[in-house]
Amino acid sequence: QKDDEYLPAHAAFSHRYLDIAPSFSYEKNMRAIRISGKSQIPSVEQTRGRVSDANPLVLTGGNPDLRQAYTATFSYMDNLFMSKDSGFSIGMSLNAFCTLNPIVSRSFYFTEDTELNMYDGYLAHAGSILNTFTNATDPAYSVDAGVSFARRDQKLNLSSSLSLSGAFESRPQYLGNGIAHVSTSRVNVKLTEMYRPSRNFRLNFTANSTYTNASSDASGPIAQILATNASLTLKYDFSHGYFINSDTNVIWHQDLSGSGRNNLNIPAGVEIGKRFEKNGLVINVGAYDLLNRGSAYS
Repeated sequence: QKDDEYLPAHAAFSHRYLDIAPSFSYEKNMRAIRISGKSQIPSVEQTRGRVSDANPLVLTGGNPDLRQAYTATFSYMDNLFMSKDSGFSIGMSLNAFCTLNPIVSRSFYFTEDTELNMYDGYLAHAGSILNTFTNATDPAYSVDAGVSFARRDQKLNLSSSLSLSGAFESRPQYLGNGIAHVSTSRVNVKLTEMYRPSRNFRLNFTANSTYTNASSDASGPIAQILATNASLTLKYDFSHGYFINSDTNVIWHQDLSGSGRNNLNIPAGVEIGKRFEKNGLVINVGAYDLLNRGSAYS
């Protein structure tokens, strides 16, 4: 990276990076393995030895010692079992990544005009934000795995699937004046039912629940959240291109740590329309959020 500057200060900049991105892929009999690597090269603004102030309210403080980060990813997918007679199948997935020399950002908000001694006394005005960057010594990593069960009944025109998954992630980030490790664990359960008794009628039902627990080695527990979403969609196609769609969702957000607010939202909508196949024109008449205080029409 090269940059010869004349405004706002005369300076020369030159850094060299080596970007190695290996990749390996293997697929056979519905089994797939992928391994890849990539590097994150800092921008010119992040590695200059001064403040970049193209936007005087959002400043970027450069770090000449900032190094590039390397990330390796691994994914594995496999269909463990499949029966053509019963339509039942079992699949699994595993994904992981690890980042060395992760780039961690830090933000300062100035309530008054402040001289920055580390940047030759640059004057940061009140109301501005300074973003700086450094490399964390410990890596960032994530692992998630899941298993899914699916079954299709051709006689009833019913498709069902159930998936169970879990994930753990650890990332270094600034909390206060130091770098802390923020760990996030997540468990998810998802059920999907698709029913199509006729060519004109379709029914989809989905229920999804996710439990998330976040904590840090500096401050302990951060949040415990249980998010649940259930949706029901009905679609019916009449003759001559007329159709009607109905969509109802129940979204329940529960803060188990007691520091946040619980939220229940039930958006619903009905849509009536006609398709003109020859010229591709669709006219819709819809009413949305009928169960909430707000309303919208199209």
